[in-house]
Formats: sequence, structure tokens, C-alpha cells
Amino acid sequence: MIEVKVPVLPESISEATVAVWHKKPGDFVELDDVIVEIETDKVVLEVPAEDSGVLTEIKAKEGETVGEQQVLGIMEKKPQDDSKEAPTAESDSTKKETTQEAPEEVTKEVTEEATQEAQQNSPELSDKGDASPKGNRLEERVPMSRIRKTIANRLHSATQNTAMLTTINEVDMSSILSMRSSYKEAFEKKYSVKLGLMSFFVKAAVESLKKFPTVNAYIDGDDIVYHAYCDVSVAISSDRGLVVPVLRDAHKMAMHDIEKSIIDFSVRAQDGTLGIDEMSGGTFTISNGGV
Repeated sequence: MIEVKVPVLPESISEATVAVWHKKPGDFVELDDVIVEIETDKVVLEVPAEDSGVLTEIKAKEGETVGEQQVLGIMEKKPQDDSKEAPTAESDSTKKETTQEAPEEVTKEVTEEATQEAQQNSPELSDKGDASPKGNRLEERVPMSRIRKTIANRLHSATQNTAMLTTINEVDMSSILSMRSSYKEAFEKKYSVKLGLMSFFVKAAVESLKKFPTVNAYIDGDDIVYHAYCDVSVAISSDRGLVVPVLRDAHKMAMHDIEKSIIDFSVRAQDGTLGIDEMSGGTFTISNGGV
């Protein structure tokens, strides 16, 4: 018997949610095949097979909350050939019958899925019925993903535990925009990455932090802890939600390194493959009001 367990979770994360099972009971699983995906507050973790065998039981269904090292499913170590039963005349007949009916079933399933997606993304407002407050009011409740819950909880916590202050300063960007326009083609040709604006912002932040090290520090009890480095967090929007990965040693990075790192972060944020350690430990954060 082989137990499929929740892997060791990163520090400060105690639980996860079962996102998707890629195998079902009875399926043969090769070594290192992804059996199931679990979702933490920030990333999706793949749980691969530690050995080959047949998945016999699922103990944690999709949507369930699980803890570190909890058993997700059970596998039996069997060779692939043994897991397949010899076909019979009845099974051949069933196979033929299924093959003939499959196109209609698939078409129906795809049509229903497309209809559901259209209804979710483009809700139709009814112009019929009672317009009074007591009339029908259709609502749809969609459970939040773990990452959405975490974002909501942290924003709520920030309003209760910090002094909220907004300072707006207008900056003349004409010289930077002019420089970017003049050098963007040569920059892209040389470094194979486009010259964006974030690299300018990171560089400006780093130089400011060098000048005012207190902004790059934090309070620990009665002490002020000063960092001898600048780890700049950058806010990146993805389909999974807002993530804030860290540019380690940003004070040592060239502009093309910054741009390449941000593109890499963006791609992996969409895939959900950013590591927890990549989104913690920043000493300064640059947020973009447009994401």
C-alpha cells in the first residue's frame, strides 16, 4: 500500500485545499505522474506519485481542506499489465456501443459547459416580473478560492492594524518616457526583453532606500532592524489573484535583469508555480494601482 500525502507545506502555512484530482480510482499511475493538485493561500502544489501503481481510493475530495502530511489517497503497487482486465465479448460489445454514442454525449457535454460558462460570464438581467423590492431577485453565490480569501482577510487586517494614510505626489515622467522611447529598440535587441517602466521605478526606489535606510527597516520589539540589502516586492495581477513576488538584492540588479524577472514572475503567477519563499521577506513594496 502506498499513501498519497500532502507534501511538507512552507513555513506559516498550515493547511491547503484539494484543487483537482488528475487520476481517478482504478487508474494506473506512473512514477512522478501528477496525481492531484492542492492549493495554498498563494500557490498550487503538484503531488506526484512516489512509485508506480494503481490508485485505489481517494480520501480527500476536491474542495476539502487538508493539513500537512494528511493522507489524500491510497495506491496499490501493481504492474501496469496486471491492472488491466482481459476484454470479454460483452466488453467489446459495450465498447462498440459506447463508441457510436460518444459523439452525441460529447457534443451535449461541451454545449452544456459552454452554456454554463456564458451564463456565468454574461449574466442576463431580466426585464420581466415584479419591479418592487419584494419581486424576484436572482443571486449567484460562488465560493472564494483560498487565494481570494487570503487577500480579503489581509486587506481587512491591514485596515485594523495599520495607520492608513495616502500621500499623492505628481511626478514629471517626461524625461523617463523620452529616454524609454529613444532606447527601447536597442534595449530589446541587446537584452531580448522590452524596456518597461517598472525597472525605472525599482531603480528609483532602491536609490531612495539607500538615502533613507529607515524606510528599509522594520521594528522588532524595542529595536529598529536595518537591512543591508534591498529586497523589493512588486505587485503582479494574475487570474488567480494578486501576488507580490520579491526581487532579491534589487540593489545589485541591472534594468534588464529586473524586466526579465518581472516577466518570469508574471508567467509563473498565471501558472500558479511561484514558490512561497519567492513571495516573502521583501523589505519594500511597489504596488500598481492599475492591477
